[in-house]
Formats: sequence, C-alpha cells, structure tokens
Amino acid sequence: MTERPEMLSGYTIRTACGCGKLYVTINESEDKNYREVFFRLGKAGGCPMSWCDAIGRLITFSLNSGVKKEQIVRALSGIRCPNPTTVDGEQIYSCPDAIASVLKRYLSE
Repeated sequence: MTERPEMLSGYTIRTACGCGKLYVTINESEDKNYREVFFRLGKAGGCPMSWCDAIGRLITFSLNSGVKKEQIVRALSGIRCPNPTTVDGEQIYSCPDAIASVLKRYLSE
C-alpha cells in the first residue's frame, strides 16, 4: 500500500438511500486515482454510522491495494435492505447499493 500524500482533493456527493441522506466523499491523488472514500449517513449515529465507516475503510484499503474500482462497484451493486428508495429514477436498494451508484456515476464523469 502506498503512503498517503499530505493533501488530497475530492468531491462530496449527496444521495438518498432507505436510511436517509447519504454523503459520499471521494478523495483522489494527483493522477486521478481514488485514494480514500468516506461516508456519512445524515445525522445518524450508532450502528448505521459504524457500518458506513467500516465500508469506507474497506473500500479505501482495497483501492490502495490495487482492487479495480469497477470490482468494488460490482460487489456493492444490488445489495438489498427492507427500505429501498428511488433517486433520479434509479431504484436504490440499500446504503451499499447507493454507494455503488455514486461510485459508478463518479467513474463515468
């Protein structure tokens, strides 16, 4: 795993999931490779926030260990929970599915 630079630039994208507003922050290095991914779930704390923190750490570790972005999107896409929602006409099945949707959209830009 490469050492993290002192400063990274990035974007925060707000989307929705069955648990409320999900904020996805993607930081990248100068060569435009993802370096870190963070998630915040509205004002929620406790268990939902701990899962977001865990997923963010695992994605960040994976990206810095050479896992392709597309593999991460594929792994998270379609995971279902009991509270699906719709964002811009797209069915969002869970928080992980919302994260995959944001990463996929970010990849295409």
